This record gives sequence, C-alpha cells and structure tokens, in this order.
Amino acid sequence: MRNLPLICCAALVAGIALDAAPALAARVVVLEVRGDDSSEFEEMLVETLKTQHDVVESRAFDRAARREGVADDLDDRAIARVARSLEAVAVLDTMLARRNGEWEFTIRVRGRDGKVKKKVKIELVAPRLGARGKKKVERALLEVVDEVLAADRGVAARAKGKDTGTARGKGKARDDEPRVRARGDDDDEPVRRRRDVDRDDDEDEDEPRRARRGGDDDDDDDEEDDVLDERPRRARPAGARELRRAGVVAEVGSSVIARKLSFSSRPNFDQAPRGYPGSPVPAAHLAVEVFPVAIALPKNPAAGLGFYAEYDRVMGLVTRTSQAMDVAMPTRQVRWVVGGKLRYSFGRAPTLPTVYAGLGYGRRAFIVDRSGLPAGTALDLPDVDYRIYEPSLGVRLPIGTERLALTLGGRGLLFKSAGAIQGPVEYGAAKITGAEGEAMIDAAITRKVGLRLRGSFTQIGYDFDGNGAQTNNRDGDPATADVGGAMDRWLSATAALAIVY
Repeated sequence: MRNLPLICCAALVAGIALDAAPALAARVVVLEVRGDDSSEFEEMLVETLKTQHDVVESRAFDRAARREGVADDLDDRAIARVARSLEAVAVLDTMLARRNGEWEFTIRVRGRDGKVKKKVKIELVAPRLGARGKKKVERALLEVVDEVLAADRGVAARAKGKDTGTARGKGKARDDEPRVRARGDDDDEPVRRRRDVDRDDDEDEDEPRRARRGGDDDDDDDEEDDVLDERPRRARPAGARELRRAGVVAEVGSSVIARKLSFSSRPNFDQAPRGYPGSPVPAAHLAVEVFPVAIALPKNPAAGLGFYAEYDRVMGLVTRTSQAMDVAMPTRQVRWVVGGKLRYSFGRAPTLPTVYAGLGYGRRAFIVDRSGLPAGTALDLPDVDYRIYEPSLGVRLPIGTERLALTLGGRGLLFKSAGAIQGPVEYGAAKITGAEGEAMIDAAITRKVGLRLRGSFTQIGYDFDGNGAQTNNRDGDPATADVGGAMDRWLSATAALAIVY
C-alpha cells in the first residue's frame, strides 16, 4: 500500500502518454502554400509540424497525386483519395493573399474526407515572416491541427463503439459530445483547390479584419469562403514571384579578368613570340535579363522568351614593352554581348531546375595604344578585336531552397572576325575556334535583392594558314614556317549585386 501513490502517478502519466500518442503519430500533409513562391511559409509549416507529427511535404503529395491519376484541379474527393494513399489523417491547405493593402495568411486543415474541418486567418505586416510573425503562425498552426486530430480521434472512437455496441449506447452520440463543423460542409458543390494558378482573394472592405476560426464563423463567412475557393487565382503580387521566373534581373558589380596569349612555334626557335602573360586586372561589370511577359504573367508559356546584355570593361590597364620600359601604353580590354534567350522551368515547385538556351552577338577586344612609343620601336603583340556569334546552353539548379542556386552553362564561339591579328603584317588568316564555360552561384538576400558570384573560362584557338609576316618571316626566311598557331585564354571572376523583379 505504501507504493499506491506512486502507482497512481505512473498510471496517470501512462494514460496521458497513451492519449497523446495518436497525435504524435499522426501523418499530416502540407500542400504548397498558394501565393508564396519563396517556399518560406511551407518550410516553416513543415519544420513546425515535424516536432509533433509525421509530415508529408508538397512534393511527395504531388508525386502521389500523379500515381493516383489525380488532375491539377483538386476537389475534396481528390484530396481525400491522395491522402488515403499516403495514410494521412489531415491535410494542410494554406494561402498567402493581400487584402485591402494588407497581408493575410489562411490555414485550412482538411480531414480524411478532404473537407475543411478548421480554418484560421492570421494578419501579417508583410508577405514574409519575422520572428514575431513566425511564432504567431506556429502557435495557431499547432492549435488548429491538434483540434482537428482530436476530433478525428473522437469520431474514430465513436465509430468503434458503434461497431462493438459497447461504448456510446450502441452508437448513439451523447448530446454533449463536441462536434467540429467544417466550412462549406453543408454545400453540395465541393470546394476546389487549383494547384497551378494564383487566387483572387479580395475581401469586402466593410468587413472588419479579425482572426477567425472555421468552427466559430457564421453562415455569411461560409458563403464567402466558397466564393474565395471557387474564383480563379490571379497573378502573384509583385515581390512574391518565383526567383527562377523573374521578369527582370539587373546586376552591377566588379570583375577580375586575366588574359594569357601564347604561340606555338617551331622547335628551338630563338625569335618565337612571347605572347602576353597578363596578370589579373579589375573590371566593371553590368548585365541585365528581361523577360517581358514574365513581368506580369510569370507562368504564361511565352514568359520564357527574353533578351539579355552583358558588359565588362577593364579599368586602368597599361602595357609595356622591353624596348621602352618607361612608356606605359593605355590598353582597352572590353567584352560585351547582346542576344535573345529561351528559359524553361520544370514543374511547379520553385526548387526544380530551369534550363535555358540563347543566341547572342558580341565583341571581345584587347587593343593597345602604341602612339607613345618612340620612332622605330615596335610592340611584338598583336591586337585582337573579336566579333562573335555566341550560342549558349545552361541549367539552373536550386540547392535545397530556391534562394540558393547553382547555374552551369556553356557557349560556343563562332567568329566573324578577329581584328589586327589576322592582318598580313601580323599572323594572317587562320582557322579560329573557341568555347566558354561558366559557373554561377545565386544567393537571394531578399526576394528582390541577391548576390551573384560568377566564374568563366574562355579559350580561343588559332591554326594559322601561314600567309602572314609573323608566321613565316620572323627570321627573315619566308621559306620556313615560324609560328603555327596560338591560344588566347580569358579567365574572369565576378561578384555582383542583382536586383530581381
């Protein structure tokens, strides 16, 4: 008997644990948050629910929907069908929308049957979550999900009692048994959730803004919710679009460019050209991408058509020759390209890849001002002024979140001309081939501001025909070929601030 209090306490704790176990073991689906392309809200919902429940994320739900043959228009029955295949007890259906200049985050918790069981609306200052807003949403989320799960367990218990004929007077529910009324449960028309487009969620200006729960709303609110769910969505508000579907990306920053020009000569040739062993030099960098249709309609099929421009110019570069070391020759090193681009983003999730293809026309030049050289002094370095067609191909790969992405791309270089290096007094005609590889990291600081780190390597090869003065007459004997080819390499690294819209 001395251990009776201890036994009672242990029994009480065990009872509480058993009562809480179903909630901890419940499987909850988190659908994509409509109106939030940053995935910030969905990530927060998933992390919050993971502390107490088994969570199925939106991508897993989409895969299950495809396996079940469910179309993009999800009604109650379709949601219930996919949820059953996932053995889920509840489905979280959420939306971020702007009403009368303010933001509202709506949480709808759907049950096993796909119908809305509880609903909460939370007012936010901005379409993003600070520390206070996150805590506010987390508290409301856990509370409303627990209420729905508790109601679900109550329904299951009553059903079990009805089957066994023992628990509730052979299936009769007690009058004081709490019931959860879902919004729209009495309507014949199912509430639909469209998975691909944005939703027009404007509210009557005369209605006071307040936090509301599904079970406590009046009949007028029920009617309003049906209208909200049945209307087609509209384009996402500015600042809430997916980063991979941006309409405009403008970047400004600085580059470091190193150029190296080398020649291949016959063996043991003392008069072989030295080329240009350039050191890294600073440059200004500007670039812009514009997709006109994507500015207003980011998911329109034509939203992937756009154009781009890039510009790099080396600052304060001078060249010297061993024949006149005291003469600093100003040197112009510049690169620019303009062209068109086709972009395609896979799927609906902002963390899926994007591929692109483009065609541009550009210039790369390295031209030395020799006017300051003394008479009779020469610079053994040819100028280049490339005019190039640049077909390009690449892929953008988000790294875990859409706010961090790696882009890998390549360009072919099709030369229209190469400048003075191909003149008869220099190296003459040549077969020129070239290619460029590029890697870029995009890190979004905010939805509209990001950091871009880019590295590129360009290689241009020459195979001289042998009709230039520098290819066969450097030693004064035109009968033998002195220089057979050359390699022009450009290496650059860029850091830029990007403005995204």
